[in-house]
Amino acid sequence: ISKEVHFSKTATVKDAVKNECKLPERLGKFVYSYAKKGNQVQVVDDIKLAKGKVLDMEIVDVYALGGGGWSGRKSVKVSGELKEEGKVIGSFIAQRGSGSGHGTCKLLAKSVKSIARDISDWLENPIKDARLGESK
Repeated sequence: ISKEVHFSKTATVKDAVKNECKLPERLGKFVYSYAKKGNQVQVVDDIKLAKGKVLDMEIVDVYALGGGGWSGRKSVKVSGELKEEGKVIGSFIAQRGSGSGHGTCKLLAKSVKSIARDISDWLENPIKDARLGESK
């Protein structure tokens, strides 16, 4: 997996969220920490140079109204493909959200952490077009 996941070119993410919440770094870190327990997972700087099975992910949507945790639910949506020698052997869409009571970045980090657990479970038996988390 990539050390840092990227935002999709079509994702509409507020600059404050991009600059302050560190979602790409957190997603890669959390997926690695959960997946390494049952799988041989490596973190690479450049996913294009990776060998073997490659998990390519991107954050496709972040819903986060301003105003911190009291401004309502925040959510993150991630898509990914597992490839082996360039051939897609599995793919997913994962979405999770968190309720009010904390700051925006903390709620989004909680969602990313839950998505990482979903992805880790999916890696045990990857299938194409899987729906993970709240996207089921």
